[in-house]
Parts: sequence; C-alpha cells; structure tokens
Amino acid sequence: MNDGFGELLRHCRTRRGITQRQLADLATVSVRAIRDIELGRVSRPRPGTVELIADGLGLTGRSREHFAAAGRAAPVCAPRSAEGWTVPPASWDELVGRESESAVLVDLLTRGEQRLVTITGLPMAGKTRTAIEVANLLDAAGDLPVRWRSARRGPPEGTQEEDMRAGSGEFGGLAGEHAAQDEPALLVLDGYEPSPSRLAALVALLHDYRRLRVLITSRTSFDVPGETVFPLRPLGVPERGTCHDAVPAVRLLTRHVRQVRPDLRLDAANARVTAELCRLLDGLPAPIEAAAAWLLVYDPGSLLRRIQADPLSFQSGPCGDADIRRLLTDVLDALDPAETALLDRLARLDRGWSVEEAVAMTGLPVVRCALLVRRLLVRGVVRPVTEDGARFEVLGLVRLLSAERSRAGTAPLGVAVSSRHRGLPERPRRLAGSADARR
Repeated sequence: MNDGFGELLRHCRTRRGITQRQLADLATVSVRAIRDIELGRVSRPRPGTVELIADGLGLTGRSREHFAAAGRAAPVCAPRSAEGWTVPPASWDELVGRESESAVLVDLLTRGEQRLVTITGLPMAGKTRTAIEVANLLDAAGDLPVRWRSARRGPPEGTQEEDMRAGSGEFGGLAGEHAAQDEPALLVLDGYEPSPSRLAALVALLHDYRRLRVLITSRTSFDVPGETVFPLRPLGVPERGTCHDAVPAVRLLTRHVRQVRPDLRLDAANARVTAELCRLLDGLPAPIEAAAAWLLVYDPGSLLRRIQADPLSFQSGPCGDADIRRLLTDVLDALDPAETALLDRLARLDRGWSVEEAVAMTGLPVVRCALLVRRLLVRGVVRPVTEDGARFEVLGLVRLLSAERSRAGTAPLGVAVSSRHRGLPERPRRLAGSADARR
C-alpha cells in the first residue's frame, strides 16, 4: 500500500461523516487498524481487512471495486524520496463539473509551451482535487513522469532552514532522474503560496531544467515571467428561480448525497431546496460536500434553514476543520489596501457589473481598475457571470463577510478608491511567452 490508500480511506470516512472509532465498530476491526492505515504505517492491509472496511463504509459498485483495488495495490517503488516527493495521490472518485478545466490544463502542460501553470482561487474551490485529476491523467499517459509534493506536509525531514531560504532545500532533488537526464517531467506543488524564497527557487529551477514543467495550486499567482495563471472559479449554480439538475454544482451535490444517503432521493419535490443550497454555498465544492455529509442528521429543508441562518459559520468540508468565515477571513486579510477598497465597494452590489461600471462607481482610471478586478478574479473572490466574461459579481459568501466586517469595523483600512490612485496606472508584469488561460 502507498500513502494514496490511506488518504483514500480517510476521504471515504470523512465523507460519510464518521470518526475512526465509529468506522471501526461498523467494520468490526480495531481503531488502531484504521488509524495505522490512514497514517501509512501498514505496508499492505490484509484483503479481509480491506473488505470489512469497505463494508463499514457502505461502499458498493465501482466505488467498492476502486477501494479494493487500491488496497491490493503493491507498494510503489520508492514512492517518497529523501526530499519528500511522492507519486500523485490516488484519484478515488469521478471529478464532477471540472471536465473542461482538466482538459485545458492537460493541454497546457503537454502541447503548449507553458512550463509554469498556477491554479489559483479560494481554498474551497477544489484546486487540489483538480490538480490530482490532471496529474493522474498525465501520469497514466506515460509520456510525462509526474512527482507530487504538498506544502501541508511541511518541509522535508532534515531540511535546514537556511537551505530553504536559499531555495536548495525547498525544491531540492525535485526533478529526480528525469530532470537530471534532461528528460521532460512534471512537478506538482500543492498548496504553495508565494514567498521571496519560493519565487527565487522557481526561477532557478526552471532555468536549470529546461524540459521541466511545474503545476502549482495556490491562492494567488507567483507573478513570475512565463507563468500561466489559471483561476479556478466555483462550479456553476442554477439561476434564481430555476432548479436545473444538469448544473455542475447540483450534479456534485446529488453525487455526494447518493453516497451518504442512498435512501434519500433528490427529485422534483426537493429540487428547489437543492438548487438553493448550491446557490447559498456559491458552488464551492468543499462546502457542498460538507452539506451532503450533514444530510445524515438533517432533512434537506432543515439543512437549508440551518445554513441560511448563518452561512459563514458552516463548515468548509466534511472533516469540520474550519468554517467558511475563518477561511474567507484569511483570504480577505491577504488583499492589499487597493484590492480591499475596491472589493468593499463592489460587494455592496447585488447584481452583476462590468469594469466600466466599476470605473464609474470608483473614479479609478480604466487600466488601474481592470488590473484590480483581474487580481480579485485570480484570488477567486470575484467571478464572471456572463459567457463573454464581460460582467462579474462578488461571491455571495464574500459579500456577507465584507458587510459583516464593515459593520464591525474589523476590515483592514483601504484607501479611498475614488480620491486616490489617480496617477499613472500600474504596468502588468510581462509574462514571457504566455497569457492567462482563457476559458
């Protein structure tokens, strides 16, 4: 077994909304067995144990087959180097609503000339899951060896802080034998936020290994020459007054509900509730999955009322690690004063708007305003609302938090956009040989 099966087990367990002890009771195995598998301490679980755990999770059909196959898989040869790199995590379920994004990213990393692609957006938008899908697609094709590293695991064991500041420790040994032989390879850096040391390391890395490609997931771009920025917007939600079940957010919610409550049918009788749940959560995959997990203890109508009462306190994922308010607060706190001031003005609108309308409202020069809107799009707090990408809106959850912070006086002080920033507009950094991904 590799780390992928332990992560798969934890994902399936938390999706069902049960603890390790509860799963152990359902599967008639020890809590220690569950814990050791999730922590990667067991080299390979016995087939009987895997089957019992699958029973406890209530897995059936293809989900059970994939789970059992992952448990039977032989250990990958040297899955983790001394520098902390692994093979890509297992892709344990179908990626819903990101088919076009995955296809574009695969194309960018194989057929295009882009060597550095950064997936940006809110922490609940599914950046990691999308990167896993892309990494597994490319790894399965066999033409581009893939190595993965997550910032959540911390620095590699034995890495010295001074080496990390210099860049050699942070990304040292990352290309392995492929880059050393000047062969093409893909390195995925999951959850790596920009910093001066990482920026220096990336520049040196791409200079030293000319056939290397790097895919990063981050809340914002690195703004390094040659970077292709790929903002990952939330899933599409039904328009108000409609309940279309083919919309990606509704498809995702329906899929998760079937996994945790196979007895609960989402049909015409509760279609309005389903659509409103997706709109209320802005089409963000992690909160949608959490909402499905809560249907173990709520009926759809009661859950909707619970979330409507205080959407920002709702847990961002089925593990209950953080609520939406805390995650979005971190995002808004990272904005600079000009971005904060513009977002505060735009968040007061309850309709879509264009850059021209934002200019008229704020008095900013056109180019300056467009640059600020672009930066808000990259961070995921603003999204397009029309096919041509000419009109935008602030996410509903962001509008709620912005209003809450304004009332409490806790928002960072922003400059008055109507009276300042009237000088020459900023020039965007030149991105050699690339442009932002258009979708």
